[in-house]
Order: sequence, then structure tokens, then C-alpha cells
Amino acid sequence: MHQLKCCKSYVYPPPIANHPLHILCCTDALYAAYCGVTATSVLESCKDTSVAVHIITDGIKDRDKELFGILAKTYGASIDITTIPAPILENLAHNQGRWPRSICFRLLAPDLLPDEINRIIYLDCDIIANTDLRRLWTTDMAGYAIAAVSDIDRCTDAALTGMLSALRELPQSRRYFNSGVMLMDLAQMRQTRVHDKMLRLIYEAGDALPYPDQDALNLILHGQWKRLPCEWNLMPWALVKSNQTELTAEEQYSVTETAIGHPRGIIHFYGPYHPWDCRSLIFHPMEHLWEHYRRMSPWRHSIRRIHPSHIMTRFHRQRLRMCWKLKIPTVYDTPWIDIPRRS
Repeated sequence: MHQLKCCKSYVYPPPIANHPLHILCCTDALYAAYCGVTATSVLESCKDTSVAVHIITDGIKDRDKELFGILAKTYGASIDITTIPAPILENLAHNQGRWPRSICFRLLAPDLLPDEINRIIYLDCDIIANTDLRRLWTTDMAGYAIAAVSDIDRCTDAALTGMLSALRELPQSRRYFNSGVMLMDLAQMRQTRVHDKMLRLIYEAGDALPYPDQDALNLILHGQWKRLPCEWNLMPWALVKSNQTELTAEEQYSVTETAIGHPRGIIHFYGPYHPWDCRSLIFHPMEHLWEHYRRMSPWRHSIRRIHPSHIMTRFHRQRLRMCWKLKIPTVYDTPWIDIPRRS
């Protein structure tokens, strides 16, 4: 099999192919620290599991490489950094609108990572893993190349327009998945070269795809993916009661646990909910969890949370935080009303 040549920097120690759990993160220099917090949450939550973290990047600072080394040594884990060479970067689509080219890096994983790695868990850099990932790792993928969580916000006819309208023919629960968390069968992807088709679509579609990489994944797979329980990618919509009609009782329990402050699973802070930027009027109730792992990470002194300068913004966020703790419904709704508890 043809494998892309790349610059690999082994941090500590060199990765071992037979590690029972492989994690993939992709980042550029701007998001390297946030990637480090995600990796910290994984290693802290999987203390009893041997973990190998693989990072694909177009280049990060030497200081961040040192901190990844410290993180690996702290947990006795393997972390390797793969730097994509310039010729490959030049071939990536440049017409991704407002999105950085790093969104495509995960689609290079089947060719950049060793052939011995047949399965991997991909995580975005705005994610916190707050549970052991072995249950996710051992999921039966039923022959699919990708396993992911359905994105209810993007499954509606109103959201699926233009090129994405082809997905409307699918059952609503299988129309569209969020690619922030994926269990990937790299062996099957290498065999079918499905990732090549996705990269080609991104290049050819240009601005026609609002979320280039995620839209391409959904269009090419066209419903041929394994649906995971929402606990493996708890997105902001999962915390809004009106969006829970598609959830099973088990998934509703996961959402309830998150609502009362005991989340189990993977928390995804996408969109305007990034916990390191507190200037927004939008408040995510799990910000404290991200802050917990930030303080545990080697980047605790290098990440500075951006706090609102306007006094009314600070007051508004404090009010939302108090409403959440007291279970008082707000304009953002709350999920703990009428959600069944596990017996």
C-alpha cells in the first residue's frame, strides 16, 4: 500500500502498534494547547488503559512539543506528532472558506499512520473525555468505516439544502452525523480509499459545502455509518429539551446526568461554546469541566481564558450559571424537565 511520506516526531516513548487504545487529534499551531487539554482529559480518564495518542499537524511550536512530552511522561502514555510535509499540504483544498486547512488532516490518517493501526478514535480539539473510552473502542462497527453520533441540529430538511439535500431521502436519525468524534476503521478506509473521495469532493465543491470536511464525510458515506449513543459526543443540542425527541431512554439518561452536573461520556464544546473564550453571552454549563482538565494539563500556565470586559456580559453569564445550578429554566431551556431517570 502506498503510504504518504511525512515528518514524524516521536515524543515519549516511540508509539507501539499494539497499544490497546489509539487516539487521533489534528491541530495547527493555534489550537495545539487546546489539543493538549483534550489529550489530558483522555489520559486522565483512561488511567487504567494503555493509550497511544497520535497528533497530525502542519507544524506546532517546539514548546508545545515539549509539553506533549511532559504529558506523555506523566501518564506513561505514548504520544507521537506527525508533521505533514509541504507538498501534501499544497495539495489540500484551499477553497474551504472560513475554515482552516487543518479540518482535512484527519482524512489523511489512513495514509499517514502506520498500517498496523487498524482502528482509531478521532477527537476534535474542543472536546473533553470524561469517561474511560474502552467501551467506545470495543464498539462493534458492523462492517462500517465510521461510527459517529447523529447531529440532530443538522438532520432537518431546513439544514440539508443544496448538495446536502440528497441526504433527505435517508431516515432522519441516519441523515447526518457530527464528525467531532469518530471511531474509524482505518483498515477498511485504506482498502476502499473512501477518504480520497472525500478530499476530492471538498476540493471540487468549494464553498458549496458549509462544513466542508463534515459535509463531505456525510455525502460520501450517505447513511453507511454506524450510529453511536449520544454519550460519545454530547453536543450543545443534547442539553436542550426540545431537541431530544430522537434520543433513546439510555441516551436521555446520559443527557440528564450531564444536566445535573455528573456527565459521563465526551463533552463537545463546538460553535460559540468554546470554554476558553468567555466573551460570548452564550454559557455552556460544563465550562468548569474543561477548566478542571486545563488546570491538570501542562498548558495550565500558557492558556489564558478570555474573559468578558463588559460588566453586563459578566453579569449575564453569572446569572446563567446560577440558573443552571438552581435548575431554573432560561432562554436556553434546560434538559432536566420531564426526562426519565434510569430505574
